[in-house]
Amino acid sequence: MKTNSHNIIQHTKHFWSGRTGAQLSADDAREIVANVTGFFQVLCEWDKKAHEVNDADLAHVSRGGIGRPGSGPRA
Repeated sequence: MKTNSHNIIQHTKHFWSGRTGAQLSADDAREIVANVTGFFQVLCEWDKKAHEVNDADLAHVSRGGIGRPGSGPRA
């Protein structure tokens, strides 16, 4: 029985070989999968941080603050 990772590697080889015209090895396909996975992990981290900032801004405004926390003049 083929494993999911084997299927992903085979699909990746077929997909990218067809688009590049180059014959890819299983190692090439594994590297592509790892790079794409890493890319989406970075996007998820950035999205999480963006939501944390937005949540902090909303909490500040809901407490009667104006603007971003720490952005106004200091007394």
